[in-house]
Amino acid sequence: MAQFDDLSDYDFELLVADLLGAEWDRAFETFSRGRDGGIDLRARLPNGTHLVQCKHYALSSIATLIRAAEKERQQLSGRRPKPRRYTFVTSRRLTPSSKEKLLQALAPFATSERSILGAEDLAAMLRRHPDVERAHVKLWLRGVAVLDRIVNADIHARSEALMADVLAALPRYVQTPSFRDAHALLVEHNVVIIAGPPGVGKTTLARLLLLDAVQAGYTPYGIQADVTEAWRLHRDDEAQVFFFDDFLGRTALFDSVDGDPRDLASLIRQVRRSKTTRLILATREYVLQQAKLQVEDLKWQKLEADKYALTLERYGRFDRARIFYNHVYFSPDVDAVAIGDLLQRRAYIDVINHPSYSPRLIEWMTGLGGHTLTAENRREFAKFCISVLDDPQSLWLYAYSRGLTDTERCLLLQLPGLKADVPLQDLEDAYRLAAEHRGLPAGHSGFEAALKVVQDSFVSIRDWGRNQVLVSALNPSLIDFLKQQLLDEPTEIAVALGGSRFFGQVAVLHELAVESGRPPEGWAPQLAEAVERTFREGEGRDPTPATPRGGDEVEERLRRIVDWCRQDGRVTGYLEPFVTAFLAEREEEIGGRGASVLAYWPKTLVELDAVGFEVRELLSALTERAVESDTLYGYEALCDLRPVEPPLLSIREWADIQDRFTSWAEGCLEESSGWFDDMDEFSRFEDTAEVLSVSLNEDALTAARDEMYEVQAEREAEARAGIDPDYERDEYERPTSTDWDQVDALFGMLGN
Repeated sequence: MAQFDDLSDYDFELLVADLLGAEWDRAFETFSRGRDGGIDLRARLPNGTHLVQCKHYALSSIATLIRAAEKERQQLSGRRPKPRRYTFVTSRRLTPSSKEKLLQALAPFATSERSILGAEDLAAMLRRHPDVERAHVKLWLRGVAVLDRIVNADIHARSEALMADVLAALPRYVQTPSFRDAHALLVEHNVVIIAGPPGVGKTTLARLLLLDAVQAGYTPYGIQADVTEAWRLHRDDEAQVFFFDDFLGRTALFDSVDGDPRDLASLIRQVRRSKTTRLILATREYVLQQAKLQVEDLKWQKLEADKYALTLERYGRFDRARIFYNHVYFSPDVDAVAIGDLLQRRAYIDVINHPSYSPRLIEWMTGLGGHTLTAENRREFAKFCISVLDDPQSLWLYAYSRGLTDTERCLLLQLPGLKADVPLQDLEDAYRLAAEHRGLPAGHSGFEAALKVVQDSFVSIRDWGRNQVLVSALNPSLIDFLKQQLLDEPTEIAVALGGSRFFGQVAVLHELAVESGRPPEGWAPQLAEAVERTFREGEGRDPTPATPRGGDEVEERLRRIVDWCRQDGRVTGYLEPFVTAFLAEREEEIGGRGASVLAYWPKTLVELDAVGFEVRELLSALTERAVESDTLYGYEALCDLRPVEPPLLSIREWADIQDRFTSWAEGCLEESSGWFDDMDEFSRFEDTAEVLSVSLNEDALTAARDEMYEVQAEREAEARAGIDPDYERDEYERPTSTDWDQVDALFGMLGN
């Protein structure tokens, strides 16, 4: 039956152990039969043992299954002591006639047709024991109901494609306790942050949680660019689940984007209070740690992220074995020749034990990550696997250095500075300027010719719908390889800088220059020239990893310039003339942008002032405007401007501001629901009072806070849309083992 297709033979045996245990109220254990690779199930009876043999032969003919049964009977004949009870289980559908033939093949151990269970028998047991089905994630994640929800949901094309990718990878998934832990956090808090080192399976786990939420009735949305997408798509009257991969690589927690004051932290708070929304976030472990260090302790504590953050540890030995096994089992490229080579001298142990082991590389070496195994790869499969783990860069080095022209290499070198999925037109724009700078064919025909060569060997191209074509690296390790090409020769970084098309590319190249430790000669003026050329380019559509993380795009670019000046004071003198002139051009616009200018620009201008840029007049103008603005934005701006030296306001003026805030705050507290949109805004109000050292009446604060909670609860009740917030699944945890005999038995199954 189709419901067992996503299970490997080992997954199938674990399912049978739990299913028969529930059916007959006894505990079945798996144990190895030695180097023949078979793994049986066994339960202890008062007067002997109950032995179960499993055959995951869903697609095999009945003749093949009968031959396997006869072989099992021969092995049972030599077993001492004889089992007291014997059951033969297969994932193949059985007719009465085929059961009779199997009964004859297994006599005298199988005593009746009840000793032989087929797919239809297992399906009936699953209906009687739904808890077992829920405990085995892969059984229900691909149910018909899940697929119907995906097909019928009115979601964006990329979310549909994301779900298709999840379903395609589902068979290779190995269930670990991490799913249970992450799911529990998501159910309790509506938000889960999955962190961990590269290659530990963060994205895989997050995608499975997404699929689980779809099964529960939520509509999935994949967030690709920044948090504004989630805010734009969010609806109170729809059950929604958002997935934001590598979110801290693109959006800071407490900074707004594109002039929208609703930052990621606000979204997290909103989702945590919601009855209809869930949020799944994945990030690298060190990026999460950096985020903690970069924000104020008070802000981090109020976000309460430690409650719903799960850091994945590296896989244990048997988990690694099962991941490798499942990839080999389900790969159409790993044939009998490759399996035979892998089993010789237990070569799979070298793969499992390798220090560079990661699911991403396992996917690649088994032909499931874009690479097609050659005949030579199959003949020497074990050697090929180890070569990939020893040096993943070797996947690309030969083809890059000997199989490509300068034109094609120029195109590929644009990828490290662009998004993982870059629009085709943006890639062409980046290529054209870079090629022109290098004296290479820079027209459309040159770009098309280069793209044709690298397509399917280095990059993939897909139609995203709505006239959107996206280009991405065929494997993430390619980006690391290309960055290393630039790092190995710093002058190449300078050349790439001269041909950069987007400001985000400049940011990435600057990071590489700093990482190399050997910025090329003349780097500071080259950087200034690139900044001036790209600063105004692509505003609102910059297709790079350095898209804005706070306030608006201009402000974010200025913040990056501040960081560069702090890292190397020599660049300040080269960048200062352009920045000063640019701000002079924008002074009137900045001063007339309404509340948003008070929300974002004060902090940025304070940082520019700290590194030596002449922004005093702008700071004074913003201070004056903030003083006149009797709003939360205005008082927050004054808090941001307070650290400037020499002070923009006298001690007396600050005392007047504290008095004004006290009077204004008292009015707000009298009718909090009329002044504050939500609890997030009320929290900002409390933070501002604390920074201004203003003590508010505790009773009034408590009453206002309670009123805001009531308003929030009423809104959520209206938007509940029939979703059960207490929906949970009983999760299954099977202890892992580091016993190499168990690993040997597992891989021995490949030879059967």
